[in-house]
Amino acid sequence: MLKRILLIIDASPQMEIAADYALAIAARHGSQLLLFPLADKSSAPAGAASGELLLGPTVQRAEAAGLSYQVLSTSALPFSRSLEWSRCSDIAVLPYLAPKSAARMEKRVVRLLTDGGCPVLLPSAAPLESKVAAVAWDGSSAMARALKLHLQLFRRSRLRYLLVHMGDHPDKALSILEQGCALVEAQGAAAETLALSGAPVPRILELSASIRLNHLIVAPHSRRLFSKQRLGPTSGKLLRSRVNSLFLAT
Repeated sequence: MLKRILLIIDASPQMEIAADYALAIAARHGSQLLLFPLADKSSAPAGAASGELLLGPTVQRAEAAGLSYQVLSTSALPFSRSLEWSRCSDIAVLPYLAPKSAARMEKRVVRLLTDGGCPVLLPSAAPLESKVAAVAWDGSSAMARALKLHLQLFRRSRLRYLLVHMGDHPDKALSILEQGCALVEAQGAAAETLALSGAPVPRILELSASIRLNHLIVAPHSRRLFSKQRLGPTSGKLLRSRVNSLFLAT
């Protein structure tokens, strides 16, 4: 279950979308929102005034919706301070940053996944009514862990899982997809499969354009991630595309 949702609040244009998503999840799952005001080095310095300005709209909306929330600081704090809270949260929700800040956004995600030990949700659009969650399924143990975690956390959402495998060998793809289906169905959820060939990122983006997805589940597991440098090539490109709402876990 989703008991605690860490919402990292900044002044970026996508913040309202991230807040919409976090509030919708909290309402559906009965979760507590942990509100963390993030200091932006490029704008006002950290302090009580900037923290209260950032928190105000989300606090008002949470109260109006009757949601449980905790303000973690009334002063805006550096990103590193959010990691101690991510360790006791079930998921961290944060906004996409502008394309010019892609490297900073990727660094934040990597630190939450590694130092924070917390899955990350990056909403690209307001919460959709779609009940389909796509899974970039490669049959790896990392992807299996991420999918199991998602199934546990989002049990109440009653999502249908579309497992997508990229590869040029149909027989091998079928076997790998059957393993993923068994994992999903063992948790009482519905699963469908799709085998595609070609470059992973363009094909996944094509799929996103044709099917309304609630979000896409990705499990970065490259050496660069665990050296706390960058995500892997596929997850990094999907992150920078900003097309899908992404759930990332390791």
